[in-house]
Amino acid sequence: MTRRQRRFSLIGAALGVLALAVALVLSALNESIIFFNSPTELVEKQIKPGTRMRIGGLVKEGSMSRGEGLAVHFEVTDGKRSVPVAYQG
Repeated sequence: MTRRQRRFSLIGAALGVLALAVALVLSALNESIIFFNSPTELVEKQIKPGTRMRIGGLVKEGSMSRGEGLAVHFEVTDGKRSVPVAYQG
């Protein structure tokens, strides 16, 4: 094998490893890539209570109440459905 062939083989192998690494990272982050879920999507997916996630929508008027410390409870709505939220922080 000449130097040029070895160099091209090495570059090809490095690109293959890089492509595999990118594919593994993207498949691992598949669910995390979603920026937020709407209340309607959460109801349709039947998410278990206590699951941490990002949710998008508006706070339902009159639904906010403060708990102990930094805990806040409220409902988030997208105009179709509402879901209860417990926020700590």
